[in-house]
Amino acid sequence: MEVEIRYLPGKRSLHYSNSGHADGELFRIKGIENKFHNLIPIPVVLMKLETIAYAKRNDIVINGWASLKPYKIGFLRGFKKAEVNTRGMKVYFAEQMSSLFSLLSKGRVDLVVESRLGGKNSLDPLFHFEIRALEPPIEKFNVFHYLHRANKSLVPELTKVLRQMQASGEIKKIIDNMIERNFKPSL
Repeated sequence: MEVEIRYLPGKRSLHYSNSGHADGELFRIKGIENKFHNLIPIPVVLMKLETIAYAKRNDIVINGWASLKPYKIGFLRGFKKAEVNTRGMKVYFAEQMSSLFSLLSKGRVDLVVESRLGGKNSLDPLFHFEIRALEPPIEKFNVFHYLHRANKSLVPELTKVLRQMQASGEIKKIIDNMIERNFKPSL
């Protein structure tokens, strides 16, 4: 089966797929079908992601989303998981990770929240050597592919094939290759 992948901003992509202008969504958290009723999950975990807080300070203790409440928090506009879990907190949005790490470096925010993968690969140690990932992760979650309901008949076969690919390690190899290509360290 041939697939064409289009990259769109997160919110726009979901609306685009839900309205039937695309056949589905790649690498989405479980439960989006509760809001986007035309999307059907393929029930195979593709990978586990971690949401991490990055900081300059050494005195911040992470224990889930609620532990972020006393701090000024920055994250990318459209990062729905962060938007939902930081309601009522002091939050700052940016369009690019480099802007967020600059705000953190200058002390304008206390924390930057991002996936471990996205943060690690956006953080330039030459310019932001004082910033570190805080452990443990704020949250860990699985990601899945989704299809538009017009493609519902493909769900059983895609599920079968993805399970085979998972068992053989092929999904992990593809993801590792994608990470290597897209997040090469800068020299």
